[in-house]
Amino acid sequence: MIGTKQIIRGGMMLLASTILMVTTGCDDNGSTPTPPAPKGPFTVSIYSTPTPKTKCSYFSFETNKVVELADADAQESKLWDIAIVGLSCRTNGGASGKGMGAAYRTNTTDFDNLKSAEEFIKNTNLWYTDKLGEIYYTFGIMPPPTTTMGINPLMTLGSWIKMDGSVMPPSLIVDDHVYIVRTAAGKYVKLQILDAKEGGKFGHFSLKYDFISDKGTNDKLAPREGEKVITGKEALSVLLPKEEAKSVRYLTIKDKEISQVDLDYIKSDMPVLEELDLTTSTLSIDPFDVGFKDNKVIKRLILPANLVTIGKGQLSYTGLEEVVFPGEKLENIGEGAFTFSGKIKSLKLPSSVIVIEKQAFYNMSSLEEINIPKNVVTLPYCTFMADKKLRRVVFEGPVKSFGSWVFDSCKSLTDLTFTSPAPPIMEKSWPFVDYKDWSNEDGSPRHIFSVPKGSVDAYLKAFKLSEEDRKFFREF
Repeated sequence: MIGTKQIIRGGMMLLASTILMVTTGCDDNGSTPTPPAPKGPFTVSIYSTPTPKTKCSYFSFETNKVVELADADAQESKLWDIAIVGLSCRTNGGASGKGMGAAYRTNTTDFDNLKSAEEFIKNTNLWYTDKLGEIYYTFGIMPPPTTTMGINPLMTLGSWIKMDGSVMPPSLIVDDHVYIVRTAAGKYVKLQILDAKEGGKFGHFSLKYDFISDKGTNDKLAPREGEKVITGKEALSVLLPKEEAKSVRYLTIKDKEISQVDLDYIKSDMPVLEELDLTTSTLSIDPFDVGFKDNKVIKRLILPANLVTIGKGQLSYTGLEEVVFPGEKLENIGEGAFTFSGKIKSLKLPSSVIVIEKQAFYNMSSLEEINIPKNVVTLPYCTFMADKKLRRVVFEGPVKSFGSWVFDSCKSLTDLTFTSPAPPIMEKSWPFVDYKDWSNEDGSPRHIFSVPKGSVDAYLKAFKLSEEDRKFFREF
């Protein structure tokens, strides 16, 4: 049995009372009516303790209870909404289940005044469904054991929780931003981590949650310290004078055409700006303008939802740690677009992307993983060359050709997943890391191509590999 304790703190209505008040009879059509969502907010403790049948502790927001469920049965069940595994979390959707589960990270820590999911629902590319990944499922054993299963990329160790190893024993830093979780049934829940340990034991979560509507506004949300929201047609230097601009840490510009002059002003006169949100604005710059190039201050950039093109080098040589594409309009990523932006660990590209030009992600020294959208059919010359921490790439569609040195010097690259049974053609020079780096010291495979079942022979032929190289392929 999973060791699980639940606490519903004072001032909250006990779920048992709610259940007793719900009519269990049938309606006029003979079907059982859906009970209303329980009224919160609720604070619950969920303990994840592995057993022979489960590495997860499954929880239902609808019933406010832990669901006793084996991992093998979770994929087909809609009785759970989230599952705690180690210091990470699953949602019931994508690679983890048959439900409608997904997650969204908001910019606010104001749990009480976040009332509606409506403004977030339209930012389609910011919702994350579960993907297969390797995660730690328990702690207290060194090294911590790992497992591969569906996990939500927003809610993993390193994302919603970080471990500070500079002190002993290590401490946890939890993200206090409010998350929105779409349940298995398609309802919306706001969720906030209070803690992820108890009595020094990791994986003992204290969570606060409540159901919210899919309609309405959040106009009472408390601003963050140093936050400014502006709108207007004038130049940014007029809307936000220098004396005020120099102290702004979080800037949202709404419904404005952003010029290169505006971007230059941000670069030269906003020395502490950490986050720039342009979701509802339009980037009105020439494809050959420098864009955000060389901006070393901004850490998080939310680009316009209507953005169609990133011009040559327009996000290169920056100090960006995160670039967000909220919409599904982006089609073209220009030559050297992200070159030498060395702090970005992950990019979630919109499914609308069609063209990725040469050297688009060249020498991104921190990039670890990326999915190539389904409509991209060619990866040109040196697309990811010298990305030394890149370890995983997923091709969501049928890539037809690779240019020369696409993954040259990507020495950490161990997982290339192709979802199409038709392999790409190599145009000229070898696109992958050096063949000598494909094996571990003991000769075991280190570099793995994951391909659809029955397609290994086609990939061996296309990549001009021998029968003995079959060991580097894994079918799914």
